[in-house]
Amino acid sequence: MPRNADSEIAVFISHSHRDKNIAEALVNFLIAGVGLEPDDIRCTSHSPTGLAIGSLIANRLRDEIENCDYFLPLITPNTLSSEFVAFEIGAAWALETSLAPLVLESATTKIPALLQGLVYCDLKSLDALIQLVSELSQELFYAQDRRSPNQMLSAARTFLAATAV
Repeated sequence: MPRNADSEIAVFISHSHRDKNIAEALVNFLIAGVGLEPDDIRCTSHSPTGLAIGSLIANRLRDEIENCDYFLPLITPNTLSSEFVAFEIGAAWALETSLAPLVLESATTKIPALLQGLVYCDLKSLDALIQLVSELSQELFYAQDRRSPNQMLSAARTFLAATAV
């Protein structure tokens, strides 16, 4: 369990539902590479980390974006066509939530205006993935609870294999 017990979730993954497979690989990457539990992550398209049946979607998402430790928008060519991703990015920006954009670049990937100028994690780069899990681990866990460098490397390699196009 992350050290900030005040937040219900540590990480909120914003993504287009067209990117469900990438988002699920990202959840598995955060579990293996950072040491998060499914209850620490909100990823709506992945059943172990999705919303409970009967949840008021907009209210729940706004509350969790405001109270999560990190907001991770998954930026792909599908991002700009998702109204909910735009809503979530706008909410995170307005609520001043810690942002760490995750970009899967291609010729058609466009960074939303509110995220331009932020350093982002290139999801095709092994070094960037290791930096991401290292930084999240350092922020979310005490030293004795952090994953080892070998576990982080293994998780990054597994993510790259799962998302290879």
